[in-house]
Amino acid sequence: MMKDHRLILKHQHSKECLDQACTGYHMDEDRRRPLISNESSTYLNYRSLPCPSFTENFICFNVDTCTYSHSQSETYYHPSFYKTSPCQQEQCYFENKPIFCPFLHPFEPSRVLISAQYQKFESNSKEKTLNGTSGDRFKRQTTGKVLINLKEFKVNPCTKKEAHDKKLCPYYHNEIDRRRSGLENSYCPELCPHIQSNHCFCDDSCKFCKNRVEQLYHPERYKKKFCAHYPNRIQKCEYGDFCSFAHNEGELRVEVLYKQKQDDSFNLNKLKTIFCPFKNEHDRSSCPYAHNVQDYRRNPEIYTYGPEECQYWKKADTISSYEQAGCPKMLDCEKCHGWKEYEFHYMVYKTRPCTNAGKCQKKDCSYYHSNKDKR
Repeated sequence: MMKDHRLILKHQHSKECLDQACTGYHMDEDRRRPLISNESSTYLNYRSLPCPSFTENFICFNVDTCTYSHSQSETYYHPSFYKTSPCQQEQCYFENKPIFCPFLHPFEPSRVLISAQYQKFESNSKEKTLNGTSGDRFKRQTTGKVLINLKEFKVNPCTKKEAHDKKLCPYYHNEIDRRRSGLENSYCPELCPHIQSNHCFCDDSCKFCKNRVEQLYHPERYKKKFCAHYPNRIQKCEYGDFCSFAHNEGELRVEVLYKQKQDDSFNLNKLKTIFCPFKNEHDRSSCPYAHNVQDYRRNPEIYTYGPEECQYWKKADTISSYEQAGCPKMLDCEKCHGWKEYEFHYMVYKTRPCTNAGKCQKKDCSYYHSNKDKR
């Protein structure tokens, strides 16, 4: 295996949460929605029952308003299910903090009788699920937030014998189209270096994406960029609601930076810390997103690095991937990777005068223009 790909694997494993009893969610597919909208609410936002559309048709068109559960977390931690049956695991991850386990542990009181009381709140839940028809498909794609069952999408073989559009089919048809579940298998979002004929011949333990479908629908890549047809030609997308790219801002799984006020706080903590979700041509000089490796900054709220440039970091613009820059520590390096990380470091930003002074029009200028502006 190539050295570059060893670095990718090392970096991938370093990002994994090692706390098996972690109470936070790591992917959108594990996220729980709030059960009530506000303290004065008299009904629950959703039932403990799985969404029929999500489980049977692999897609829910109105996840924010659907009155059914869309993840195991939403079902298990629903008040009508929580602590109603004993934990069957021999060594539960939450053994020392049983309150976080949705199942009953020894000496815990059962909630069977209490949980039954929530059924009346479920039965009174407002039906806000919009099923929609093929006639309003374009309306849904441009206004509604679509949720795909990534855990099962393209994981099982297609059994349809009649001719159909494979791009709109949630089942796989060959090895080029097949996915291992990204939520159950630990593989990174990079293509396997041994791919031939559009897929790799490694077994299912391969730590890389075995084909493009696995890569596009990997939880770390899925909906992180806008569709090429966004925003005015979404109806022309041949993948429709199963597209791996976002069709509206509600589907986008990165922070919407271009709507935020660009001040000193933004420049220090947000500017260029996320790769650009736009695929169409636009003014990159004024875009708050990063467009290549040299343009990217590690988020200082997540990563810790000092105001000193890394000696191993290559400054060539031709570098196309993070591991090619030469630093063996990659994102874990304690020094700045590139001039932007250095210029916008909180110990350097606005500490030196701008040579253009009053003529400078840059919102993201890292130099100060007056004593009032000086940090």
